[in-house]
Amino acid sequence: SCSILSPISSYQTLISYNCPLNKEQTMASSSSSSSDEFTTPFYNHVDASVPQYISELGEAVGIPSVSADLPTHLPDIVKMMEWTKAYIERLGGWASLMDN
Repeated sequence: SCSILSPISSYQTLISYNCPLNKEQTMASSSSSSSDEFTTPFYNHVDASVPQYISELGEAVGIPSVSADLPTHLPDIVKMMEWTKAYIERLGGWASLMDN
């Protein structure tokens, strides 16, 4: 599991997520049939969802959240953090924005 703690002005967010190996490493390390029963459908789903992922990435990069220019982009940074929180929640995860 990996975590990102991102303090930005008066907000901060903590995002936890799994950090799997890349597809080839994961497939090579799975020797049991039960693992293959998961990995094959999983990677098929990922491959079939590429257009959705590209669309979601487009939404994210469309928010000009440049933290190096905090005075100009603070509202955009907050918008990006709120978008990320909503995205995690849509995926069934949890995230909190906390006052810094």
